[in-house]
Amino acid sequence: MKERWAKILAVCVTVYITLGTTGAAPARAQEFRATIVGRVTDTSGAVVPGARVSATNIQTGIVTRTVT
Repeated sequence: MKERWAKILAVCVTVYITLGTTGAAPARAQEFRATIVGRVTDTSGAVVPGARVSATNIQTGIVTRTVT
């Protein structure tokens, strides 16, 4: 009877360790990056230095701002 319980305990411990280590795999965050390239020009086609540019992510509403 003791041998049976020892085997059951060994199986349970093995399953517990196996599930515990496979479930603890490192989770990687999703990361997306993008680049916007272009020129800010006036109506005559001249480059506008120091223009403020903003881009809005329409899904999250996050606004990123920069100056050229």
